[in-house]
Amino acid sequence: MANGVPNYLPGFEPDDIKKLLSSFFAEIDKSFPDKVIIWSEWNHERMDKAAGYLCKYLGYSRGKDFLEAYGYAILQEEEKSSSNSHLVKNQDLKKEVRTAESLKPNNDATKKGKNSNIGCLTVIIIVFILWILVSSAGGVKTTESKLTCPMCGKTYRAGDIGGNYLNIAKTHMCKSCEQNYLFAKNALEFYEDNH
Repeated sequence: MANGVPNYLPGFEPDDIKKLLSSFFAEIDKSFPDKVIIWSEWNHERMDKAAGYLCKYLGYSRGKDFLEAYGYAILQEEEKSSSNSHLVKNQDLKKEVRTAESLKPNNDATKKGKNSNIGCLTVIIIVFILWILVSSAGGVKTTESKLTCPMCGKTYRAGDIGGNYLNIAKTHMCKSCEQNYLFAKNALEFYEDNH
């Protein structure tokens, strides 16, 4: 996770990784159908390699964060006093979840607000991703404005990645020519100061 943000949010993974995740979670669901993973019962030998690969690829620094992002709860069980202790813990956890859900307001306006917020967030994320793709591809090939550096003669389009278009608009030079100009100006000032 770069700055605590995974590379892909759940549901926005590439198709090949979605298939791997589906298979991976199907295996987990066989052992933990209620999505509550008891760590001492986790098949480390069989599952750790796949979990590690998916964590790393998706950008999660810890397996717990990865599994929780996809709706699983992790129980750290120090000891099992009886063979049914995990069932008791599962039931207790389910009661806690039910209690927490019953405390939430449950009217249509609240649900509608949540859905519209999720919809708005999804639209914002999609627009942002499209904006990044378009700007990294050099912009849309339409009648864009162009500026030419009068020093070197190179032409730059609006929205170029290096910022030369804006630099020409501000200083009448591309960034490279501006750096050369500033270097020559500083060298001349240094020479005049020392002679």
